Amino acid sequence: MIKVSGIVTRTLTIPLTIASIAITAGCTSPATTRSAPETPNSPAASATQAADLTLGKPGQVTGEKGTTLTLTPLAVKWTKGAKELDPPANGWFLVVAIKVEATTGADTIAAPASGYGLYWRGQGATIDSSEGNTGATAWVGMVNELGAPIEPGNPETVIETWDVPAKGGRLIHISTDGTITAWRLPAGNAGDQRLFKRVDARIKEFGGERPI
Repeated sequence: MIKVSGIVTRTLTIPLTIASIAITAGCTSPATTRSAPETPNSPAASATQAADLTLGKPGQVTGEKGTTLTLTPLAVKWTKGAKELDPPANGWFLVVAIKVEATTGADTIAAPASGYGLYWRGQGATIDSSEGNTGATAWVGMVNELGAPIEPGNPETVIETWDVPAKGGRLIHISTDGTITAWRLPAGNAGDQRLFKRVDARIKEFGGERPI
């Protein structure tokens, strides 16, 4: 874990291979340089990227096994956490309720350690859900979260949390082929806040919400 410009992150360093081919012999045209693409196993890599979606709009992604899943962020909550527990290391806890649906087969969202899956991106940083003080919140581990396979015909709404430096930014999913699907996040609470009933109850158990 490192702390850069006040942002606490864990950095996964993956070497990149760059190949340059210069063609000069027997040709009067300028040399041509061709670079290899970034390694897909990196949050920075992207094979294709569509326009950003907004809260409540579904996006299709590829699961860990290559199956198509549909993700729909339904609601967003910004909080400083519970008074009696550690505050966010980076500034804010971002809590997102996400509907996950499978159509052709059971699959899971890849874990961040793989370089794929869900991240928050903004302020020059890409942050996964394990970073900062998310593990010290009152609700993580006590709400329905990603992990188990999602089965066709049995959609689930999961609660995922990030420790981020600022409100807003983007929720991004990196599929196993490097494709990025992204949603622009509102800078305030939005969507059906009743989806965070369990989060609010856990915050109340630990002294109530920390003042902003």
